[in-house]
Amino acid sequence: MKTKFLIYSLGIALNTIIATWAQSPLPAINAGPVTVFSNVRIFDGKSDKLSAPTNVLVRGNKIEKISSQPIPTDRRADTVLIDGGGRTLMPGLIDMHWHTMLVRPTVAQLLNGDIGHLNLVAGAEANDTLMRGFTTVRDVGGPSFGLKQAIDEGVVVGPRIFPSGAIISVTSGHGDFRQPWEVPRVVGAPLSRGEQVGAAMIADSPDEVRVRVREQLMLGASQIKLTAGGGVASPHSPLDASTFTLEELRAAVLRYATNPLYLDNEEWTNDDNPYRRQLRPQALQHLDFSRTLRRDEVLNYESLAAHRLLTSICPLSSR
Repeated sequence: MKTKFLIYSLGIALNTIIATWAQSPLPAINAGPVTVFSNVRIFDGKSDKLSAPTNVLVRGNKIEKISSQPIPTDRRADTVLIDGGGRTLMPGLIDMHWHTMLVRPTVAQLLNGDIGHLNLVAGAEANDTLMRGFTTVRDVGGPSFGLKQAIDEGVVVGPRIFPSGAIISVTSGHGDFRQPWEVPRVVGAPLSRGEQVGAAMIADSPDEVRVRVREQLMLGASQIKLTAGGGVASPHSPLDASTFTLEELRAAVLRYATNPLYLDNEEWTNDDNPYRRQLRPQALQHLDFSRTLRRDEVLNYESLAAHRLLTSICPLSSR
């Protein structure tokens, strides 16, 4: 009898909770603090002219309304009113080539300095980058995961970071900053300083490339940086050098494309990625890395992920 009474009581309590929850108002889809910009001239990135004086309502992180007329606004405690005074309002800039740890510090400082101090310097630079109008940056190599986490958590002020993680380089490649006394590399020996801090990882075979790519994806990389050619800052490889083999590049691309970050469906887009780049693993698995692309193939989405890799190895054919 006690058991039946207990079950019956729980049933009443559960029904009461469900009824109360069902009658409660649902949270607004775009709830959040309100910001109203008044008397601004908008540059939208499409037209070469600024708009007439305009007003903009932002709720949460979404632009809700743009109007040439005054926008009625609830004067809540979290409402911010900004009089633009006829100044320009524009979308946040995106820096496609940014280095968390290599904007202020030099390569030598990164490889020899205290990593705690370097992160503090990088945080200060991130704040300045945001104040210059860059709201999103693509970090193309280096130990950026810690700063990204601090920005995401609100500990540090800075732009949204899409990290590559450590640069993946062959021995003597653009990302190999080892000193002569660190060569030869011995399998199983301690990593070099650059590898220890996550600045770069050395990979000299398709298998090693797969491991290094998987490691950066595990740490949270949104894209992978491979140095397929030389560079201005390369101590060992000139600008016209070709480094990775086709097999190594193919291993990297396929490992990246088949990561769970990318879903295999016909309408896939990564809504969190401001670049809105489509990437379909089922297409990348069949890319032909044995030849250069024709001109009519460069803008084809199946070739998009491969054409930069291929043209860094041999000139794009004009035929």
